[in-house]
Amino acid sequence: MKDIIIALALIAVTAALIGIIRLFISAVKIPCKTPEAELRIYYDSDCECLEYTLERIYSCGELGQLDLRVIVVDRIGTEYSREWLKALRRKIKRDFKIVLEDESGGREEYGDGLRNR
Repeated sequence: MKDIIIALALIAVTAALIGIIRLFISAVKIPCKTPEAELRIYYDSDCECLEYTLERIYSCGELGQLDLRVIVVDRIGTEYSREWLKALRRKIKRDFKIVLEDESGGREEYGDGLRNR
């Protein structure tokens, strides 16, 4: 009986030590900068699967390891296309910049503040 009590006490002490070590490790912030990447996608009137493509990009495990910035260039440039892209950004709950293509090479619009993770 004495051996069982000693064994249970050792198990309890070991479990408590493991819990304390995990607590200390989780509190320590290890600085790790992920590589940055920028992906530019051109949206035109012939693009029928932009939503599917963006969902595949954001769900890709390999791209999840990067600090990814997605820029969608709106080649159509109408109010309807801008509103559609903004609605798409809200629908997939991911932030991407919408750039309107013009003679100067593009004018950036705002993002909605969501991060890609």
